[in-house]
Amino acid sequence: IKQGEISVFFPVTGSFRNSDLKNLVHLRASYQEAGQAIAAYVADQLRDKKIAFLYQNDSWGKDLLNGAKEEFIKRGNTDFLALSYEPNSISIDQQIEEIKKYNPDGIAFFAAPR
Repeated sequence: IKQGEISVFFPVTGSFRNSDLKNLVHLRASYQEAGQAIAAYVADQLRDKKIAFLYQNDSWGKDLLNGAKEEFIKRGNTDFLALSYEPNSISIDQQIEEIKKYNPDGIAFFAAPR
């Protein structure tokens, strides 16, 4: 791919996005772009102002979170809480308590099936 000898169309994963790879065509948005779209929907359609982001603590969840935060900040909304949880964790009790204290209008939950 790097040498331009082959092309890859519509890989299942978005984890190897790289602007230097000209012969790589994606079908879906990047995780960061998906986070931006989710935040835009929350802001425009749900009109939530105070959001808690609960995200998976890995590159997938962090990219979604970064996109969502970027979109919220672009819209002038800086009142959000970002909390992570570890992949494959079955307990988010501490995060739930922090969300309750924060008392958000909505919760964006970024999780991948495992």
